[in-house]
Amino acid sequence: RYKYGAYGAESSISDSGFLLFSYRDPELLNTFRIFSKASDFIKKASLTQKDLDGYITSIYSKLQEPVSDSALMSSKISRYLSEDYEQEKTLRTMKEVKSVKAEDLSQFASYLDMLIKNGVRVVVGSAEAIYDNQTMFDLIITEFMK
Repeated sequence: RYKYGAYGAESSISDSGFLLFSYRDPELLNTFRIFSKASDFIKKASLTQKDLDGYITSIYSKLQEPVSDSALMSSKISRYLSEDYEQEKTLRTMKEVKSVKAEDLSQFASYLDMLIKNGVRVVVGSAEAIYDNQTMFDLIITEFMK
């Protein structure tokens, strides 16, 4: 099902935090079990710097995806009006990504362990999937399920 776009999973890291998320996910409990093992995967991965450089190149190119002239101008106007210096942040992120070394992964795995243990879990999805897995949650907000 994942191959054909029925659902998916991603991760994201930014100034505001780190996210592991899935969407249109019929297997909430299993997904959270897999997420909880992410740091183990990183610890056991024997990536060389060459391997890591391949991933870095992929991330780096994603940060520099081309956009149309109109989208670029719209983005620049929006950033100017909101005093959001996104380009500076992107350049800083690119420098940080390029500086990652294979030995940094164990430190990140420890950080991920801490986040998984102490972080917040949020699910936005069908009421049925949420209630089928209600033992996973301390609180279910149904305001948007009406």
